[in-house]
Amino acid sequence: MKFLLKWCFFLYLMLHFCIIVNGFDTPLTSKTPPSSKFFEPYRVYISDKDVNHVVFQCTVPSPWVLRPGDTFTWKFRRDFFGTNKYYCYFGWIDSGFLWKIQMNAFDPDVAKMCGQNLFHMNRCYWLLTKDGMYFSNNNETFQNVEDDNWRFMYTWNHD
Repeated sequence: MKFLLKWCFFLYLMLHFCIIVNGFDTPLTSKTPPSSKFFEPYRVYISDKDVNHVVFQCTVPSPWVLRPGDTFTWKFRRDFFGTNKYYCYFGWIDSGFLWKIQMNAFDPDVAKMCGQNLFHMNRCYWLLTKDGMYFSNNNETFQNVEDDNWRFMYTWNHD
């Protein structure tokens, strides 16, 4: 009987340890990739404005589906040579077509648009709409296509 109680207590502790170690990340948060520079922190945001059930995959650990209102984000520091590259692939079905976008979520060109401040977080905002993908380096509300804060970058292709 004592052996069974000790075994149950051990399993109880291990279960709680696993929950504490792994349980605090939300599904829309990824792990931070390794870095080699202390400065130049970046955070990339990908938000879905109005596309239902977008299936996607990025070169960082990511969820599989975005719904309107969801945001996926990750942060990292530039590597020593500034060659970080993160790609994302998006797809959704509408009117019998598979609509898709393949994009560079972050590369040296995107880094220039996000900002290159050495001492503060540089932010890259991507907004997914039924028109395509928009970019901004600040998170002001997306009003319309003519909004100066958002720049149209990628359009949907279909098969």
